[in-house]
Amino acid sequence: MRLRAKAHDFVLGEGKTRVDYESLSQDISGFHCLVVRYGTDEYISKMANDTERYEGRQQLKIVPISVSFDQNDRAVFTLNLKIHRSLGTQFKCFAEARSLEQVPKAIEALKKCEHASDIKQSDSYHRTRVYFLLDQFVTVESINSAVKNNYIFPE
Repeated sequence: MRLRAKAHDFVLGEGKTRVDYESLSQDISGFHCLVVRYGTDEYISKMANDTERYEGRQQLKIVPISVSFDQNDRAVFTLNLKIHRSLGTQFKCFAEARSLEQVPKAIEALKKCEHASDIKQSDSYHRTRVYFLLDQFVTVESINSAVKNNYIFPE
């Protein structure tokens, strides 16, 4: 496949420091990214050729998101994604709550982050996952119009 790895740094909240992150870590065991597919659902279903449909099939791969702290002690998250050179990459980030009981606390913590939106508990059997969108990336609809994902255009 025509993939290129690229690191994307993002901040969930401008004021989220090491202390805030450590507090958040009591309820959340880690941050991850679900690579949904290469390309958008609309392009794959309406315009893609056979090769693009094959390359744009669902991936559902999980990629860890690392965290570091800048000179101001602000939490900076790094997402290493493979970007398809002609289709782009569709993905959705999630926080993994330590238990089902801690999901509401994780949701509330993410709602306080000004760069995260559409924060929802997973509807799948992975009920400890709390999915969210990042405002620095484009949002696209999936085949199910109730589900939105982030998308990085091909470069």
